[in-house]
Amino acid sequence: MEVKDEGGKPDKMVAIFSGILDVLFLFFFCGLIFLSFWAILSFVSYFCICYHFVTMSTPSKGNLTPEQFVIRAIERLRKPPYKGIHSVFSGFNQAFREYFPLLDPVDITAQLVSEKKIVIRPAKKGVMLYKAEDLPSGPNTNEVIDTITKDE
Repeated sequence: MEVKDEGGKPDKMVAIFSGILDVLFLFFFCGLIFLSFWAILSFVSYFCICYHFVTMSTPSKGNLTPEQFVIRAIERLRKPPYKGIHSVFSGFNQAFREYFPLLDPVDITAQLVSEKKIVIRPAKKGVMLYKAEDLPSGPNTNEVIDTITKDE
């Protein structure tokens, strides 16, 4: 609704006041959006810090960290000449869950893969876990292509 003075022209004071209210509303609305974003960011960072704290100070049956447990399991559960262990058939998953009741071995091994400390390869009914330096090398791609394409 537009307010007019005696001459039928719009009242300038009302227009200015209306414009100021519009700007204040815009700042208030943008502030709410910013505060909402800030609250979400704070919640996410709090969750990440709590998760990190839980994974680093998880109660266990011994003095090993999850990383030490995984590396030691790979070293001590493998059967020569193999350099890795099967996550299920070696008993690693069950032992990890018993040693660290609040942690999931899949999450911890994925974290160690991202840190390039271990390597995971898919296997039937689970995965094979290798220390990064013990990963068996696969065949050279050029050798495979030559084998496939060579004439008999």
